Amino acid sequence: MQGDPERPVTGFAWDSRLVKPGDCFVAMPGERVDGHNYAARAAESGAACILCGRPVEAPGAAVVVAPDPLIALGQLGRAQRERFPALTVVGVTGSVGKTTTKEMVAAVLAERFRVFRSKGNFNSEVGLPITLMELSEQDQVAVLEMGMRALGEIDYLTSIAHPLVGIVTNVGITHLELLGTQANIARAKSELVRSLPAEGHAVLNADDPLVREMAPVTPATVWYYGESARGLGERWVTALDAAPAGEMGQRFTLVSSHGEVAVHLPAPGKHNLLNAMGAAAVGLAMGMELPQIARGLGNFSNAGNRMRLLHLGTIRVLDDTYNAAPASVIAALGVMREQARPGGRCVAVLGDMYELGALEAEGHRQVGREAADQADLVIAVGDLARHIAQAAGPQARYFTEKAEAIEHLRTLLKAGDLVLVKGSRGMRMEEIVQALENQFGA
Repeated sequence: MQGDPERPVTGFAWDSRLVKPGDCFVAMPGERVDGHNYAARAAESGAACILCGRPVEAPGAAVVVAPDPLIALGQLGRAQRERFPALTVVGVTGSVGKTTTKEMVAAVLAERFRVFRSKGNFNSEVGLPITLMELSEQDQVAVLEMGMRALGEIDYLTSIAHPLVGIVTNVGITHLELLGTQANIARAKSELVRSLPAEGHAVLNADDPLVREMAPVTPATVWYYGESARGLGERWVTALDAAPAGEMGQRFTLVSSHGEVAVHLPAPGKHNLLNAMGAAAVGLAMGMELPQIARGLGNFSNAGNRMRLLHLGTIRVLDDTYNAAPASVIAALGVMREQARPGGRCVAVLGDMYELGALEAEGHRQVGREAADQADLVIAVGDLARHIAQAAGPQARYFTEKAEAIEHLRTLLKAGDLVLVKGSRGMRMEEIVQALENQFGA
């Protein structure tokens, strides 16, 4: 016997550097490191137990050996979810916009229900079960993000979470490198709505043909949302008369098969308008009234480094560094232009986008062409970003390293400029934002 069998587990972690006293450390082999080699470090940090695939040395912690720690973690998550049979789970998936849509859905549903939601983007076969461990008796609805990198992964997540409602935001080209074709990406995303029960609700983006085509494969009641949703079936949500409202906000009329209501959304851009329509459709599917939905959208607050506007002395920075794909970068460029002020320049600082497969070069060129239209100056950073610079033309500068781009920005920027910073997560573009804060924010 090792460890204290009476000691409660108060949390879970799969990164030994993030272990807190009382956590269960899940030791898994990864692409670069093997978590089993860090079990002792996790125990030193106060881990109550180690869930692992082979015996490890972890003085003071209980050691639980399972044939596959990942499967064991999933079984724990499923058991936890099944402790709350009255809980309604809303699953959210899509190539881009998952986390923002999840936050909007949670904001809407919170007007009527006690809502639990995924932290950040805990949306994987590791993150989702760990998220479920935090459920409580008081929670009535759980809004859970579901990501994937291969066919079958969302199917696995739904077998753990048992969603009653599922929303699919779009089918893009992120993960093309892994799945080969956009049709395969659509098939993987459709696993969410395929899993829903007949009494459930599938909420589909009508503006994306690959999402709209998922309607026949779900046994659930279908709701459509988007500019083209009106008249598609009996249940739909769209928006009219959208216009900017204050800094980083917009007003519009939410129009649906159930009536209409005026909405103020504290988030700019057409993509956020679309996300709001989806969140409203979820609210209607769950029996909410339109005034409740409007209040919820008005209370929305974005998460992390997503469309965060920073006022740094005489310049402004639009921090959207969380992640990037061609569609999300193009949407961010549109927001940048909307937020421009007379006499100020729009400076787009754009990094590499990953996992685009055969469309890697063309995806970056597409962004470069859009940047040429929306930005006064384009700073492209990273190996792949050379395609952005080439497509953007003479107003673009290209740097292989962030440090070079930062040095250039320090001498380039002047009063009134608005700087958009965006790139894939692996590029760590937030380092550029931090440098600008240090330089101009004093």
